[in-house]
Amino acid sequence: MHEMPGKNTVYLQIEGIDSKKSNNLISCLNHGIKEEEEGVWRVGEDDVVSLFNLERNIVVQDAKAGKYISESRYLLLSFVLEVPLDAEQFVLGSKKCFLKKMRANLIPSIRKARFRQEILLMFLSVKRAWELEDKEDVDFLLYEMKRASKESKKNEEQMLSHVLGATLSKLKNWKKEGGNEQDFVDQHLYPFLDCIFLQDKKYGYTQSNGLIPHANKETSFFSSSSRKKKEEAEAAANSDESISSAKSNFFVFYPLDNEKFGLLCVEVKKPGYTGTQSLSDRSNLALEMKRSIDTQAFYGVHFPRCLGLLVDGLSATSFVAELTSHGLYTFLELEEFSLLRGKADLGILPDTVLSFCWLKSLVDEAANMIKKKRKTAPDAGISASNSYKLVKPTVAFPTKKSNSSRCSSCLI
Repeated sequence: MHEMPGKNTVYLQIEGIDSKKSNNLISCLNHGIKEEEEGVWRVGEDDVVSLFNLERNIVVQDAKAGKYISESRYLLLSFVLEVPLDAEQFVLGSKKCFLKKMRANLIPSIRKARFRQEILLMFLSVKRAWELEDKEDVDFLLYEMKRASKESKKNEEQMLSHVLGATLSKLKNWKKEGGNEQDFVDQHLYPFLDCIFLQDKKYGYTQSNGLIPHANKETSFFSSSSRKKKEEAEAAANSDESISSAKSNFFVFYPLDNEKFGLLCVEVKKPGYTGTQSLSDRSNLALEMKRSIDTQAFYGVHFPRCLGLLVDGLSATSFVAELTSHGLYTFLELEEFSLLRGKADLGILPDTVLSFCWLKSLVDEAANMIKKKRKTAPDAGISASNSYKLVKPTVAFPTKKSNSSRCSSCLI
């Protein structure tokens, strides 16, 4: 059985610093393959493929010259195009109308659900009883809420009642500060992941063992069409010359036909933690999601897709990445939302649950695409997937980071 080269992460927010949108300037020894993408991808009056090729060629020349580049431009070397919420962060230009049209082109067809007023009123009743420390009333109202959500057969309502119960249990021994990263995950993140994802028995989760190759090993997991070359690439990436700091925390995978298809990568960083790695967690997450997509393409999935969650302190950002028919990996920022800081934040729980439920519905959709493909051609492998032909190598990890956080000629 081939282990899925996956990387899973957890992300946090440093007080006063929006570390998710990194202004890091980095330097790398490798610049990826020289080829340009072909075809046309019209978004309004602009051609995304032409704009991408133009910008990537500039980045390649800058990398060859040893210049420092921004992380969003570094991702272009691996054919990863970040599509953020903020037009000022968009590497192909800051025209808001262009970014808006492109996001509309890429946003998943499955939209975020909404709660019925009835279930929200029941949530408020539980919350009020809990604030009054009426345990007997809390237990009864929570039971009624779970029964009503089960009868409605609405998944998001059932998840709200389950997460609410788990969160109220956590709040009994809530820690304001201190502890390690695992303590933070257990308290702030695990109730959502466990109730919404891990209770679904068709999924598993694990720590990642995938590493990004060291700068002197410009090796792609999928640069060859043969399984032997793929295994050699995996061995090189897991050698002592790999960067161990590129590991992420964990990922949710879909097991099928003795393979593990990673569908949700999670990056977490404890509040107040400042890392020394040359690449931000956001960019690490983008490359890990690309790695998962490459694995899916290798095993014959026609429309490979991976979801991502970046937790930066109490701020979370969700992403979806896919390999387009134009050969570009789009790294689309879906939305930003908050985790609970403490007891006073219980009122935001419904919104946070909806954000996780949206991610879950997109993961389910990706799993169904994989299952459908494996049912029709479980042993077809590479030859059955046109997406495999579009896979691009991942460039090596950056060698160093500039001491300067800003550079007018390099940012974006």
